[in-house]
Amino acid sequence: MNVLRSILLLSFLAICLAPKQTDAQAIINPQWSKLSKCAQVGVEAVAKVVTNVIPAVYEMQICSFYTALPPKDGKPKSSIWYLKNIYRFFKKLVVNNPKCLKLLVTQATELIKPYSEQIEELECLQEKDYIL
Repeated sequence: MNVLRSILLLSFLAICLAPKQTDAQAIINPQWSKLSKCAQVGVEAVAKVVTNVIPAVYEMQICSFYTALPPKDGKPKSSIWYLKNIYRFFKKLVVNNPKCLKLLVTQATELIKPYSEQIEELECLQEKDYIL
């Protein structure tokens, strides 16, 4: 169990301490097909958002001054306990501190903007290209 905790801690530190790129763009090989280029941009955009989720949630928790409910009677934490805390956290964000949520949305749009520009340049979302 200690090995698992160490791995999770090191992964968390790697995500938090990784240098933030200001001009993020997907690296595309010109020989790839249009679908491959669009998929590469999409994958890199999702990866960029996912690697910034943990620090953003931590910043929202600090901004909202949220503290988790203690487990009842010292029992192990159940899934209901997690769901209740997540619900209370987002309720507090939306109702009491919408400025924290606005900050998160602003950061997310700044992260995705270079990738969305690349998607427009590649014309990935043309109606004639839809598979379904």
